[in-house]
Amino acid sequence: VTTPQEVAMQDVRKEINFCRKTNVEVLGLVENMSGYQSPVSNLQFRDPSSGADVTAATIAMIQSKCPELLSVMAHAEVFPAFGDGPQGMAAKFGVDLLGKLPLDNQLMAACEQGQAFVTAYPDSIACAPLKSIVANLKARVEANAATRAAQEGAAASE
Repeated sequence: VTTPQEVAMQDVRKEINFCRKTNVEVLGLVENMSGYQSPVSNLQFRDPSSGADVTAATIAMIQSKCPELLSVMAHAEVFPAFGDGPQGMAAKFGVDLLGKLPLDNQLMAACEQGQAFVTAYPDSIACAPLKSIVANLKARVEANAATRAAQEGAAASE
């Protein structure tokens, strides 16, 4: 698991190299904190000069002039990727990028409350990416188990 910053990716590169040297299989790579996503209606707006909260006035203006914007999903790269980011690192090391998990305050809340995130917050921004990562990981583990079973079966019949 890595974030897009170079320091984090540097650690993961070391971990991948260590795993390879010690014959520990790397199942894949996950990009955590891959960005922040939120409906425009949930954003907070600040006056650039004073820093004052102008959320209510901004939402009211959007509602009156272009209400369809309130349902648009805003995305921001909180941690800009270094180079080609985790996707490029995964390709360079020949490991699967299992998915990208966006920042989500509901994920943190579920963890702190000891709740199952996908059950507690099924409509959360990070729910679908997390389910996809788990499905990709499960598929990888099952494929590896099938390969091992086939190899063991072939070795036993020799």
